[in-house]
Amino acid sequence: ASNHSAEAAVRLKMAMGLFNTLYHAKVEGDLARRDALLEELRGLARAHPEEAAVRAHLAMGLFNTLYDAKDEGDLARHDGLLQELRGLARHYPDDATIAEAVARAERL
Repeated sequence: ASNHSAEAAVRLKMAMGLFNTLYHAKVEGDLARRDALLEELRGLARAHPEEAAVRAHLAMGLFNTLYDAKDEGDLARHDGLLQELRGLARHYPDDATIAEAVARAERL
Protein backbone atom coordinates (compact mmCIF):
# COMPACT_ATOMS: atom_id res chain seq x y z
CA ALA A 1 0.00 0.00 0.00
CA SER A 2 2.88 2.38 0.75
CA ASN A 3 4.20 1.95 -2.79
CA HIS A 4 0.84 2.97 -4.28
CA SER A 5 -0.50 5.40 -1.68
CA ALA A 6 -1.32 7.95 -4.37
CA GLU A 7 -4.14 5.70 -5.57
CA ALA A 8 -7.49 6.18 -3.85
CA ALA A 9 -8.46 2.54 -4.41
CA VAL A 10 -5.36 1.42 -2.53
CA ARG A 11 -6.11 3.78 0.35
CA LEU A 12 -9.66 2.43 0.54
CA LYS A 13 -8.35 -1.13 0.74
CA MET A 14 -5.87 -0.03 3.39
CA ALA A 15 -8.67 1.56 5.45
CA MET A 16 -10.78 -1.58 5.08
CA GLY A 17 -7.86 -3.76 6.10
CA LEU A 18 -7.04 -1.64 9.13
CA PHE A 19 -10.67 -1.68 10.26
CA ASN A 20 -11.04 -5.43 9.80
CA THR A 21 -7.72 -6.17 11.47
CA LEU A 22 -8.44 -3.96 14.47
CA TYR A 23 -11.71 -5.83 14.93
CA HIS A 24 -9.89 -9.16 14.85
CA ALA A 25 -7.19 -7.90 17.21
CA LYS A 26 -9.90 -7.18 19.78
CA VAL A 27 -11.43 -10.64 19.30
CA GLU A 28 -7.97 -12.12 19.80
CA GLY A 29 -7.51 -10.08 22.98
CA ASP A 30 -4.61 -8.04 21.60
CA LEU A 31 -5.79 -4.60 22.71
CA ALA A 32 -2.43 -2.92 22.17
CA ARG A 33 -2.46 -4.06 18.55
CA ARG A 34 -6.07 -2.93 18.16
CA ASP A 35 -5.17 0.50 19.47
CA ALA A 36 -2.13 0.78 17.20
CA LEU A 37 -4.27 -0.13 14.19
CA LEU A 38 -6.86 2.48 15.16
CA GLU A 39 -4.10 5.07 15.39
CA GLU A 40 -2.88 4.06 11.93
CA LEU A 41 -6.44 4.43 10.62
CA ARG A 42 -6.61 7.90 12.19
CA GLY A 43 -3.39 8.83 10.41
CA LEU A 44 -4.70 7.61 7.07
CA ALA A 45 -7.87 9.67 7.52
CA ARG A 46 -5.86 12.77 8.54
CA ALA A 47 -3.62 12.39 5.49
CA HIS A 48 -6.61 12.09 3.14
CA PRO A 49 -9.46 14.15 4.60
CA GLU A 50 -11.18 14.36 1.21
CA GLU A 51 -11.90 10.63 1.10
CA ALA A 52 -15.29 9.76 2.56
CA ALA A 53 -14.62 6.01 2.38
CA VAL A 54 -11.53 6.32 4.57
CA ARG A 55 -13.46 8.50 7.04
CA ALA A 56 -16.25 5.93 7.12
CA HIS A 57 -13.83 3.21 8.18
CA LEU A 58 -12.38 5.51 10.82
CA ALA A 59 -15.89 6.20 12.14
CA MET A 60 -16.62 2.47 12.29
CA GLY A 61 -13.30 1.82 13.99
CA LEU A 62 -13.98 4.50 16.58
CA PHE A 63 -17.45 3.11 17.19
CA ASN A 64 -16.21 -0.46 17.63
CA THR A 65 -13.44 0.64 19.96
CA LEU A 66 -15.72 2.79 22.10
CA TYR A 67 -18.18 -0.09 22.27
CA ASP A 68 -15.33 -2.31 23.45
CA ALA A 69 -14.24 0.31 25.99
CA LYS A 70 -17.71 0.31 27.51
CA ASP A 71 -17.65 -3.51 27.72
CA GLU A 72 -14.18 -3.34 29.26
CA GLY A 73 -15.42 -0.87 31.90
CA ASP A 74 -13.14 1.90 30.62
CA LEU A 75 -15.70 4.69 30.67
CA ALA A 76 -13.12 7.46 30.36
CA ARG A 77 -11.84 5.94 27.14
CA HIS A 78 -15.40 5.36 25.92
CA ASP A 79 -16.24 9.01 26.53
CA GLY A 80 -13.07 10.21 24.84
CA LEU A 81 -13.75 8.13 21.74
CA LEU A 82 -17.36 9.33 21.69
CA GLN A 83 -16.14 12.93 21.77
CA GLU A 84 -13.71 12.16 18.94
CA LEU A 85 -16.53 10.63 16.90
CA ARG A 86 -18.77 13.64 17.58
CA GLY A 87 -15.94 15.95 16.49
CA LEU A 88 -15.63 14.01 13.26
CA ALA A 89 -19.38 14.45 12.72
CA ARG A 90 -19.13 18.20 13.34
CA HIS A 91 -16.30 18.47 10.83
CA TYR A 92 -18.20 16.43 8.21
CA PRO A 93 -21.88 17.21 8.90
CA ASP A 94 -23.08 15.75 5.59
CA ASP A 95 -21.39 12.37 6.07
CA ALA A 96 -24.20 9.88 6.72
CA THR A 97 -21.89 7.06 7.83
CA ILE A 98 -20.35 9.21 10.54
CA ALA A 99 -23.77 10.47 11.62
CA GLU A 100 -25.01 6.89 11.92
CA ALA A 101 -21.96 5.87 13.97
CA VAL A 102 -22.57 8.78 16.36
CA ALA A 103 -26.27 7.92 16.66
CA ARG A 104 -25.43 4.28 17.43
CA ALA A 105 -22.78 5.30 19.95
CA GLU A 106 -25.15 7.63 21.74
CA ARG A 107 -27.68 4.81 22.14
CA LEU A 108 -25.18 2.64 24.02
